[in-house]
Amino acid sequence: MYAKLDKLREDLKKAVAKREAADAKVKQLEAKLKEEENQQIVSDVASYNLSPDQLAQFLQLANSGRLQEMLSGQVPMPGAVNADTSGKKQDEDNETDMDKEEEDFLDEENE
Repeated sequence: MYAKLDKLREDLKKAVAKREAADAKVKQLEAKLKEEENQQIVSDVASYNLSPDQLAQFLQLANSGRLQEMLSGQVPMPGAVNADTSGKKQDEDNETDMDKEEEDFLDEENE
């Protein structure tokens, strides 16, 4: 007598189960896509060989809307060293500081 209703209920249960499986697959694919996007971003950023400070400066420029100024040369690139002698002196100072830090680290390690 209620065969038609029983059939509709059974079809509804199957459809709900399919929908739940599809929703789970969608969530899984969204998570996988997000992970791949993040890996691509990290790979792209790493290819520029920027220090964390340089990357932070670059992102600040981009966030402030001044990225176009940097690209056109109106604002120096993050971490860029001027071609004058003060830039050379600064590089020499940085190397000396790095050597001292490395020596300090090695001394601490050997203690």
